[in-house]
Amino acid sequence: MVRFSEMPGWTRQLMSGREFRKAIIRAAKMECMEIAARWDRGNAWNIWRRGPSKSWWHYTNGMHSQVSVPVTVSGRTLVHAPRPDEWYDTKFRKEATYISFWNWDDQDEEEVA
Repeated sequence: MVRFSEMPGWTRQLMSGREFRKAIIRAAKMECMEIAARWDRGNAWNIWRRGPSKSWWHYTNGMHSQVSVPVTVSGRTLVHAPRPDEWYDTKFRKEATYISFWNWDDQDEEEVA
């Protein structure tokens, strides 16, 4: 389970939204989860991923968006089926809120003077 106080980077700023919190709670029950903001037709992104090891990884590409972009919360669990070589794939995906990175004080990035 994910503790809200342990949410990484900019995701903590979004926890006040009810729809976002509900999506996080549902995705946290799964083996892997992802919180992603994508813009520029999918060519730029800012993503936080948590795998089975329960540690978070941060991936970015492109410049931070100055306009509001959708934030998607997703989760996935693979469960081995009783039959050999068969798996049950359970997925969850929800566009939960919007974010603009303009003038945000992101603690995970260094400021250059």
